[in-house]
Amino acid sequence: MDARTRTWLVGLTLLALLCLPASITPPRIQPATVGTLAVEGREFRLRIPSGYDSRRPAGLVIGLHGYTSNADELDSYFGLSAETERRGLLLALPEGTRNLQGHRFWNATDACCNFDHSEVDDSGYLSAVIATVSAQYAVDPRRVWLIGHSNGGYLSHRVACEHADQVTGIVSLAGMQNIDPAACRPSAPVAVLQVHGTGDDTVMFAGAGSPQRADSYPSAVNTVAEWARLDGCQPDPTLGASRYLTTDGAEARVSVWSHCEGTSQAELWAILDGGHVPPLRSDFAATILDWLDAHAR
Repeated sequence: MDARTRTWLVGLTLLALLCLPASITPPRIQPATVGTLAVEGREFRLRIPSGYDSRRPAGLVIGLHGYTSNADELDSYFGLSAETERRGLLLALPEGTRNLQGHRFWNATDACCNFDHSEVDDSGYLSAVIATVSAQYAVDPRRVWLIGHSNGGYLSHRVACEHADQVTGIVSLAGMQNIDPAACRPSAPVAVLQVHGTGDDTVMFAGAGSPQRADSYPSAVNTVAEWARLDGCQPDPTLGASRYLTTDGAEARVSVWSHCEGTSQAELWAILDGGHVPPLRSDFAATILDWLDAHAR
C-alpha cells in the first residue's frame, strides 16, 4: 500500500468516527464495589453491582436488621448481597444507633424497640439515605424496596407510611405495623408483604396488648388488612398457592388482598409453627425480590 492510499484510508476512518451518532457513548460500567456513604453523620454501606451502568436506573434495596443485630447479620440471614448482585440491584445496609445497653435498635414504634425513649428519627434518616443514594447513582424510583426483620420490619412499615413517595414496596419478616391507623397516611399505594411465623413467641402472630397501650401491636392479619385498606384493595383476602420458605419444610399459607390501586398488593405469608427467626432457605431473597418486582410501581 503506497503512502497516498494509506493517508486516504486514515482520513476516511477519522471521518467515519466523526459521523457517529452523538448518542453512542462509552458505557459507564464498573465492577461490583462496596462503598461507604454518610447521612446525618451516620455511615452505611452501599453495594454497587458489577455491570452497573449509570444510563440504566437500577432498583434499590435497603436491608434493615433486627434489635441487637447488625447489617452483616441481616445480609447473611436473608442472602441479600448475592441476590442483588445477580439482579443488578443497588443494596444499602444501614445500621441503627446504640441504646444505653449498647444494643443497636431502630426507633420504629413504641412497641419495638426504642426502650430508652431516644429522639432519633430513623424514618427521616432512611428517607435521607434514599435521597442520598438517588443523588449519586441512577436509581429506578419504581423499585425502591425496604426489607426488614423484626425491629427492622417494624421500621419498614413506618417508613412506608411516612415516605410512600420514595418507597414502593416492603417485606417485613416478624415486624408489625403501628397499631394507630391515624399514624399511617401514605401518599401513594405501597406493595406490602408480611412474612410471619404462627409460632413466633417474640412478636406474636396474634398481636399483643390492648389498643389503649402505646406498646401494643396488632396481629399479622390485621397488619396486612390495614395496608389493604390503605392501598384500596378488596377487603376480603383470597388464598394463594402455599410457599415453602424454610429449610425445615414448613408450609407458609398465603393470603392475598388483591385489586389494589396501581400495581400494589398486600399479602401475608404465614409460616406454620414458624418462630421469630425461621431457618430461611437459600432462595428466600430471590423469592421475595420476585414478589417485589412483580409489584413495582
